[in-house]
Amino acid sequence: MKKKLIAALALLLVFFAASAWLWYRFNGGVSHSDLISETRAEGAAVRDRVETRYRDIDKRLDRIEGKIDRLLKIADRPLPDGMRKTE
Repeated sequence: MKKKLIAALALLLVFFAASAWLWYRFNGGVSHSDLISETRAEGAAVRDRVETRYRDIDKRLDRIEGKIDRLLKIADRPLPDGMRKTE
């Protein structure tokens, strides 16, 4: 009885090892560590691209804000002599 149990466990172990190897080959031989490293690399590239675009947009907004401030300064004419602003 003990020999049959050991043989069954050994057969089961070989079956699981063969199944794992076949699954690995079925997926093109790509391991989890390969997937994780590729995902991290692509994530870093996307983050860099987003940061660059954010900096560009921030510069543009600063220029636009400066232009708007100058336009508001032009639009805020001084009052003629002797006049006061109403509150």
